Amino acid sequence: MSGHVALEDLDWHEDAIATIAGIAQAQEFMTADDLSREMRKPPHANMPGQAFAAAKSLNLIRAVGYQTSSSKSRKNGVLRIWTRCRPNEGENVNYRDDDQLTDEELDAKADELADQFEERAHQARKGE
Repeated sequence: MSGHVALEDLDWHEDAIATIAGIAQAQEFMTADDLSREMRKPPHANMPGQAFAAAKSLNLIRAVGYQTSSSKSRKNGVLRIWTRCRPNEGENVNYRDDDQLTDEELDAKADELADQFEERAHQARKGE
């Protein structure tokens, strides 16, 4: 044999979409950190983003906010927060029920996350 052949994980994308759908049904909110805990490592670093974009286009999930990553490799990078879509909820539908956050609640959550991010950045600057 002349050398090693790298095998690409051709099923990762589909498996990731299925995992995203499963996580979305199991918990109210999710991020890419949740996907990375549940899935094997992707063949390429941009594949988790592609899987979330595909899940969004399939109306499995929708974006509801941002938070900082708890993953050391992300170094407190910003993550999008996702939640599941309901069966009758399309991408351009302005739909509200008791399960969804109001605009005011989303603003408050964004402010809270920004404060958390600033605190973590301050701690990182201090070397904590």
